[in-house]
Amino acid sequence: MSQEQSNGLAEKYLKVIHLVWEIHPITLLYSFLYALSITFIPYLDFWFLGSIVNDLTEGSQSNQLLLKVILFVILTYLLNVSSHYLQKKRDDAQSQLGMLLDEQVTKRLLTIDYANLEDPKMRENYQKAAEGTNYNGGIASFINQTLTSSFQLLVALVVSGVALVSLSTAKGRIMTSMTWVNSWWFLVLILGVIMLPVIISVCLFKQANLAKFEQFNEIVEINREFTYFHHTVGHYQNGMTFRLYQGTKMFLKKVNQSNIKSMALFYKMEGKDFSYTGTVLFLASTVTALLYVIVGLKAFVGAIAIGSVILYAGYLQQLLAVLLDFFKAISVGNTIVTYIQYYYDFLYDDAPLKRGTLPVEKRDDNEYELEFHDVSFKYPRTSLWVLKDFSLRLKVGERVSVVGRNGSGKTTFIKLLCRLYEPTKGYITLNGIDLAKYDRSEYQRLLAVVFQDFKLFSFSVAENVSTNLSPDDQRVEKALEIAGIREQVGLMPQGTDTVLTKHLDERGIEVSGGEAQKIAIARAWYKDAPFVILDEPTSALDPVAEYDIYKRFDELIEDKTAIYISHRMSSARFSQRIIVFDEGRVVQDGNHDSLMGLKSGKYYELFTAQAKYYTESHNSDDHLKRLFSY
Repeated sequence: MSQEQSNGLAEKYLKVIHLVWEIHPITLLYSFLYALSITFIPYLDFWFLGSIVNDLTEGSQSNQLLLKVILFVILTYLLNVSSHYLQKKRDDAQSQLGMLLDEQVTKRLLTIDYANLEDPKMRENYQKAAEGTNYNGGIASFINQTLTSSFQLLVALVVSGVALVSLSTAKGRIMTSMTWVNSWWFLVLILGVIMLPVIISVCLFKQANLAKFEQFNEIVEINREFTYFHHTVGHYQNGMTFRLYQGTKMFLKKVNQSNIKSMALFYKMEGKDFSYTGTVLFLASTVTALLYVIVGLKAFVGAIAIGSVILYAGYLQQLLAVLLDFFKAISVGNTIVTYIQYYYDFLYDDAPLKRGTLPVEKRDDNEYELEFHDVSFKYPRTSLWVLKDFSLRLKVGERVSVVGRNGSGKTTFIKLLCRLYEPTKGYITLNGIDLAKYDRSEYQRLLAVVFQDFKLFSFSVAENVSTNLSPDDQRVEKALEIAGIREQVGLMPQGTDTVLTKHLDERGIEVSGGEAQKIAIARAWYKDAPFVILDEPTSALDPVAEYDIYKRFDELIEDKTAIYISHRMSSARFSQRIIVFDEGRVVQDGNHDSLMGLKSGKYYELFTAQAKYYTESHNSDDHLKRLFSY
């Protein structure tokens, strides 16, 4: 391993330790104390056995033997009880650490820049981060193996080192054929015998973990498949599709294929691991026998007592075991910290949006004005310009409808307005000041937005509307009334306390697409923000219902600035201003009457095309005829 690689691994180790210390430092304390408690147990065993044998061969008095037995029992009991207690505390601390790590991921997902959240590369990093904290035991395994073995090695080096020096310097009878037993060659031989299996094991474990690392991406892919399968089959709404389209057989076959891939990979990895581990265990057993023979030679020449062979050889055997465990743990740890690096990068590394610090002026009169200045935009990792040289001013209190074909840039315009993305070129201002200079969270408090792909949560209706654990009940009721769904909510089992969906509560109810959209609109009204944006949230409603909601909503938002986006042209006609998008540009700007007067314009083309479709396919509906009359 090169110096650069060693430095890189050392940095990763320190990152993991820093991460644990920052999130839950008590985990490291209990891990250290537990390692300390179990480290002394084998040394106590070897000391007792060696001491008892020496006492027996020397004919020591029975009361002296009894005293040692009592001392051994007491010390062993205390160490075992302590280690059991500390292991439980360590395991509890690690469980808490795991929950806190999951909480950090959740927090990160909720606060990460939206541009990064939508980036496929970031989603891949998130998947690797999730796998990295669990693969090979994750951080808990790193602590249990790598850190614990490090603590044990420190103790072993001190205790076994003192024993080895004492053994090497012990002199016995001079024998012509065994003079080396009383020289420093004895120490060299002991060290050589111990280090031989250690060096071989380091090479073997390195190969084993290199193979595991190469298979990590395969494991991530297979686990992604299993996650999807479990999520899909566990979602009760998918049960209808399976039954109506007889999809069970196909689904089970795909699950079986993933199982076969998973088991093949598992057996492949286990086979390699078994061969490596078997080789190391054979070497360790052989060397242990050699250590007893070599130390026995010291007793043969009279340098030490017979019982001391057990003591010294046992200490050296323990040193060998700890060294093998340490280098195996380091080898595994190198792989684990590489995986955990994905988690660390996910938490701390991303290219953030511009972070402004200016507070947004609080105004009771809602005198806020937004303006786009020659804005162009393309999504990350793409070359297609979604908006091009786009300029637009949104005046205070305006009712603006944004229309255009799908893919014309309407939703992207809203995402830029909400500062979910930053312009690739140009800039946007609020009351003449660049948005990038404002604190983003403060600015976003000015906006109440309902997107087409809005989400409701598995919480109560009131919590969904207020996004608050302590909602204003009267305001919730008013919001539901404005959205046209108060009556339906009143018929629910617990009214506004009724939980939506069955994900978290089996008593939860499923609402229709139209009802869900109305609840989302109620949420926007409840926020009481100076800018209200509806980005096609009513697509599941018919044109008449959509028009009625927009009209009623428009009447009740008072002096707020409202932006409505809809692919149905009829919903735009009540707005003071209509902006027409086409291929990332504003091609028309006016009110319904003025735009309909331009028969060569895009608005006239879109409106008349929809009017023909709806009036011909719904020729008995007078409401539709009025909406699309021209």
